[in-house]
Amino acid sequence: MHRRSLPVGFVLVALLALAACNRNREPAAPPTTTPEGAVRAGLVLTRNGDFDGLQRSTLPEADYNAWRAQWERARAAQPAPTPQQRAQFAQMMQKLTEPGAEEKLYKQLQPQLADLRAHRDQNLPMLIGILQAAGTHVVAEAGGLSPAQKQQATQAIDALADWARGADFTDADKARQAIALVCGTARQLDLKTLDQARALDYTQSMARYRTAWDGLKALLKLYGLDLDASFDQARLETLANDGRHARVRETFQLAGKSIVSQINLVQQAGHWYDADRLAAWRASRPTPAPAGSKPPPPPSSVSPAPAGSAAPATAR
Repeated sequence: MHRRSLPVGFVLVALLALAACNRNREPAAPPTTTPEGAVRAGLVLTRNGDFDGLQRSTLPEADYNAWRAQWERARAAQPAPTPQQRAQFAQMMQKLTEPGAEEKLYKQLQPQLADLRAHRDQNLPMLIGILQAAGTHVVAEAGGLSPAQKQQATQAIDALADWARGADFTDADKARQAIALVCGTARQLDLKTLDQARALDYTQSMARYRTAWDGLKALLKLYGLDLDASFDQARLETLANDGRHARVRETFQLAGKSIVSQINLVQQAGHWYDADRLAAWRASRPTPAPAGSKPPPPPSSVSPAPAGSAAPATAR
């Protein structure tokens, strides 16, 4: 074994072991039988990368089944990849998963790190500004978001931009660890060809999304952005609840910035759902929702919640 490959291999094994331990310590999603429980469940399921569970908690059963059917139809309707796309995907996965990939990629990255280090003050702020502006534009043009959701997304983009300006992406040791994380995630995905990726069924796709999400969180945490902590420490407070409609305030800490939003919820069959998301999904459906299943608009005033209804910070 090459002398310099030992630290990379050690880091990779340690990171994978840490990921396995963290998986065992993941918080469990609470039932969605209360407004705060529904909001907390969405936070926990997102944190854990359980995207199927997230959809199940976000949509009533009939809507979830319709969404699953729409997902399957969209998957089947994808155009076949071009030979160029197939070749690019296979080449990328080969580079990330071949024996000694970490050391090869680190050697290739070293000149770029040196250049970035030399021109950090000139190039990096401009790049972050471009990405921030592009993200803000995408949010502003998004048709499925309410004004409040657009404001929340814009605040998140601003917080991430501030974090990126303070992160040291030129650190050689962190770059080595980041490469190990990316290569380890690619190996866990176990996808060598684009056709193999396109042939995944729903359950297999959700598992790969979770793997990719875990890898992304670990990569961000390496550079100081702990998303698990953000999800775990989110604070909830019920502002109003009349038994059919409710409003919950969510305070989410992202990169040291507080992102505050108010979430309108509707109760159906004993469970609570994000009313805006449910309405947006039903409005986007190619076929109308089942008769009587659309939640009525929330009343102009909702009974205030009892005093002292703030939820604890951490779901466990």
